[in-house]
Amino acid sequence: MTTRRTALTSLCISIASIAGCLGGDTNPFGDAAEGDLDDRSEAVSSYDDAVDDWNEATETRNRGIETFNDEAYAEAADAFEAAIDGYTDADETFTDVREQVRETGRDAAIAICSDAVENTRLQLEATEAAYEGAIAGRDGEPADTINESIRTFQDLVEEAETYPLQDANALVNALDLDQ
Repeated sequence: MTTRRTALTSLCISIASIAGCLGGDTNPFGDAAEGDLDDRSEAVSSYDDAVDDWNEATETRNRGIETFNDEAYAEAADAFEAAIDGYTDADETFTDVREQVRETGRDAAIAICSDAVENTRLQLEATEAAYEGAIAGRDGEPADTINESIRTFQDLVEEAETYPLQDANALVNALDLDQ
């Protein structure tokens, strides 16, 4: 079974190889088109890396939620802190990719990246709220304080879900790399 990363890498290599075959005087698009192809392929690879970071952060946060529910607040805070780092990395990469993709002028690709940025920022804020709740629980704060963090977390996750995080294949299609 081929992994998503292997399939995307193969697709990008195939496209780059085809573009290389078009090189020289036979390339009607010139060197700029080859550079654009390389930039778009790089954007897809970076986007895929950010999706991996996002997924790992979400898994870590979910472990934090489990430990939070078991009232192991210090352990939950550690998991949330690690998830915050993961979402921060994903946010930075998605933001960089969005800037790369803006240069292509491809609206569908820009929208995919913009949704990824917004979703990730909201997931990051939600995880920060969960972290605050875990710290409050660890420090013996009143239940109202902890519950407010939980409500904030839930609201932000719900809002994040309105910005779909698509896989790298959607970006491949939007950047016309699937031909």
